[in-house]
Amino acid sequence: MAKEGMSMEKYLLIGALALTLMLRGCATQPEAIGGERDKYGCLGPAGYSYSEDIGACVRTWEIDDEGKTRAAKAAVDYVVDNDMMDRFALTVTGFDVMRCGGEAPTRCVGGYNVYLERTYDTIERKVAHLGNWEVTSVEDVVPQP
Repeated sequence: MAKEGMSMEKYLLIGALALTLMLRGCATQPEAIGGERDKYGCLGPAGYSYSEDIGACVRTWEIDDEGKTRAAKAAVDYVVDNDMMDRFALTVTGFDVMRCGGEAPTRCVGGYNVYLERTYDTIERKVAHLGNWEVTSVEDVVPQP
């Protein structure tokens, strides 16, 4: 039995009203800050813009030499031409410069790991390994928990 002063119908009505308000609040949540993309799918608020030279979204201040530009272009062209990733929203997210040699390693000619990410409808992450300015392999990057 319901408590004194409130009928079961009033409890149900209050519960239904509370549920309606909660669901309505979920449906009208604003878009997350930083989610605005340009016509290429680049996340401008995160500092990314489209590079015509590379053919992907980049942070221009992170590509601070001709070698990185050349490596990024080679990696992007390779994954797009081989249908590994779609160009829309394709983003260059990082580089490793490869070192060669034994006791005193030096920089390998055209040796880079180029990290690529595409986070539009799904999340795809890959790393392209380059040697002598050519892609030698591409592998999926699995996020660490």
